[in-house]
Amino acid sequence: MTVRIQRQKRILEQRFKVPHALNQFTKIVHKNLGWEKAMKEVLALKQQLDAATKKHAAVEDQVGHLHGALKKCVRQLKQA
Repeated sequence: MTVRIQRQKRILEQRFKVPHALNQFTKIVHKNLGWEKAMKEVLALKQQLDAATKKHAAVEDQVGHLHGALKKCVRQLKQA
């Protein structure tokens, strides 16, 4: 970096310096917001898993039904 940019950076850091107590508070707030976001994501994933599980069970029932119908058809063809 050039000297000019370094000086400007230092000046801006001094102007925007946040007191320690406020800085700690903002870190806690950001951490809590991250936690809430993670919990929402977990809830959404659980809902997706439940939906996929129900769909899987429905498909398995349909496959079982079709398998039985196919066996019945094959028996009828063997008898004819």
